[in-house]
Order: sequence, then structure tokens, then C-alpha cells
Amino acid sequence: MSFQHKFFFSTNKNFAISLICALVILLVQMYFNTGTLSAYAVTLQNPTELEGYIVNFDYAHYQCNYNFIIGENADNWATGWVLRRELFFIISFPFFKLFGFYIGGILSAFVINLTSFYFFIKFIYKNIGIQSAYVAMILLSTYPGIMYWIGSPFAQVMIVPCCCWIYVIMWKMSQTDSLKKHILYLSIISLMFTAYDLFVYFYPAILLIYLKHYQWKKIIVSVPIMLVPQALIVLWLKSSGATNISSDNSGLYLTIIKSYFHIKDFSSWLEILGQAPEILINNFLDSNFLFLPILFLIILVWGLFKKFALNEIETSILFCALMVFLFNNLAPWYVAEFQMRGLWIARIYQPIFIVMLMYIVRFSSYIKANKPFQTKYFIGLIILCACFNLVINIGGVFESKFTERSWYRFYQHSPPNTMTGNLKKFGVRPIGFSE
Repeated sequence: MSFQHKFFFSTNKNFAISLICALVILLVQMYFNTGTLSAYAVTLQNPTELEGYIVNFDYAHYQCNYNFIIGENADNWATGWVLRRELFFIISFPFFKLFGFYIGGILSAFVINLTSFYFFIKFIYKNIGIQSAYVAMILLSTYPGIMYWIGSPFAQVMIVPCCCWIYVIMWKMSQTDSLKKHILYLSIISLMFTAYDLFVYFYPAILLIYLKHYQWKKIIVSVPIMLVPQALIVLWLKSSGATNISSDNSGLYLTIIKSYFHIKDFSSWLEILGQAPEILINNFLDSNFLFLPILFLIILVWGLFKKFALNEIETSILFCALMVFLFNNLAPWYVAEFQMRGLWIARIYQPIFIVMLMYIVRFSSYIKANKPFQTKYFIGLIILCACFNLVINIGGVFESKFTERSWYRFYQHSPPNTMTGNLKKFGVRPIGFSE
């Protein structure tokens, strides 16, 4: 097969045209979430003004990562809270050199997300089928979880690409028993863990699959592989002048662990335990902007009636996410700057979107092959979900209360009417539009 046929889907021109259209639609939505419309900034009370636009206060911390990567003196970066998240900044180095941190980081985020979208759709096209690729194209190109972060030059822009690629690699791992290939795949995944804090969702899931198949050698080999990239980054930081890699963010998890061993008020703890079911439901729905989770639940019930189950990758990831939730929300009360529990921080469970997406994508192939007369109902649900998500994604342009509520429920870091208040104050201006 020629490069042109392989890369541009020349053997299926309708699909190629559809993919180009999906990429353009994704690009437009991303653009309408930049500048003063950047969701992570516009939902924050008193955001920082920068180059005529606004940014979240995390900008100061991520600028430390940027300063480190471009080689500035340690005095200009050693106080950063998130220095461990370096992959995005390494990849983005050429864009930083050409356009600076703010514009260069956002351009790099666009390129990374568009590129990962293309190759992810190509993977589904090749391994599951063309209808599944169309479904993935529709749902992923309108996924609000891309749009929330895309207007900020931060490591969070890597969440969606990394989750997609880790699933793809786990899929490939399930197709081979070769230890050499598993070492290669594990190495790639461990590198992605230096982009964002996805380790707790995916590495335990990999271990669960290994345990299920009694693959003890792979478990043993995986441990150093997972540790090496992060250890190398720590050594790199230390040798460059960093004095303290830990932060209030990373130290919080140790505080939570300690709380389980120092329960002082059992009545208060029982009250916390009683709140967990409601929080679980809300976090599940709000972590991925309501409509994708609802669609997933509908398709999951439909699939169970058809005896179409979650695969072991999806089951393992969901189980690990549940364990993270329980760890955070069942902990006795502890003293910290903020609590990793409750309705306010649904965003930390965003990585489960890949399970929702892939189960729906796989079910589309099943329904077409086994119940073709029901396909129209399935496609109707997909389009309905995509339309609601599309409204969320471009609603900031119209100062939409619907968008404001969706962003707020995802991450309640400021009062619920903050978005529209900021847009009235700073204007509705994507990058490129001056005041």
C-alpha cells in the first residue's frame, strides 16, 4: 500500500472527506475556547490578565516548567508545583522557541490534539471497523473534555491524547504475549505518565490484567519500567538546581493516607461515608459533562441485554477509577489546603471518558453486525449526544448559561456564575481578536 493510500484513506474517499471535516470541526471548536473564552480561565474568579486575554493562576506554576525547559536559571523555575509534568513542555519546545509560552503552548496543544485524533480514528478504522470509526469521530470531535483545557498552555491538554493512546497501547498489549513487545509498550505508557497524573488509573489496570492471566514476569518487569522516566525527570530537575520536587499537591495524598490511621471523630466519618453514594453519582456524570456518561449508561444497559460486555481493559480502568474515588471520598476528615473529595472536583475522574467512548465505539460494530435494524436508534443517540456537547463547546461565544453550568459542574473552583461575569468584564475574544 502506498503512503498516500495509507495516510489519506484514498481507498475510501467518503471516509477521508468525513475525517477532514471532523478535524476542521474540532479545530473550530478548539479555537472558540481560546483567549477570554478559555474555560479553565474564564471559570475562575479574578483570572490573571495576559497579552490581552486571561489565564488561570496555574499559569505561574506551568511557566516554571517552561522556564526549566528553555534553560533559564533555577531561580526562575525551582518553585514550580508541577515540575514532574514535563512531557508536554518537551514536545512543545519548538513552538515555545518560535512563539513564546502562551501562544506557542496553545499552538502545540492544537497540533497534539489534532494529530492524536487522526491516529486514534485510524486505529479504530483498522481494528474495529468503519462504522465504529465514524462513531468515534463524531463523539471525540465534540468532546467537551478537550475544549475545557485547550485554551491554556498547560499539561492538562495532554489528558485526552494520552488516555486515547494508552488505551490503544493496552489494546495492542492484549493482542500479544511477547515479553519484548510488552516492555516496549510499557515504556511508551510510562513516558506518557510524565505528561499528567494518569498513573493511578492505568498502571494498576495493567497490573490487574496481568494478575488475571497469572503473568508474573510481566508484573515484575513493569515496576522498574514505570519508575524510570519519572526518576529521570527528578534527577534532571535536581541536577539543574531544583531543591524540592514535592509540593502541596503531591503531599496531599500522603495526608489522605495518614487520615485512615488517625480517625478522631467516628460520627463525623460516618457522615462522610453516607455522602459518598451521592458524590459518586454526581462525579460520574459531571466528570465528563453529563451527556457522554448518560449515553454510556444507556448503551451499557442495551449491551448487557445483548450480552455485550465491557472488555477487560475497560473493566480494569473503571475499577481503578472507583478505587481512586473511594480513596478520596471515604477518607476521614483531614486538615489540608483543600479536600480531594466532594462535588467540586469531578474533573479528576475525567480519564474514564476513554472507557465510555470505547465501549460505545465497540458496541456500534456489534449492533451493525447483529441487529442492523436497530442501528438507526443507536446513531440517533450518538447524534443527540454530539449536538448537546457541541452546544457546550461553542456556548461561551454566546455567553451561554448551559455552557457555564457544564464547565462549573466539571470543576467548581469558583462561584457558578463566574463565566458569564468574566465574559462581560473581559469580552468575548478568541486569540487574534484585540480589545
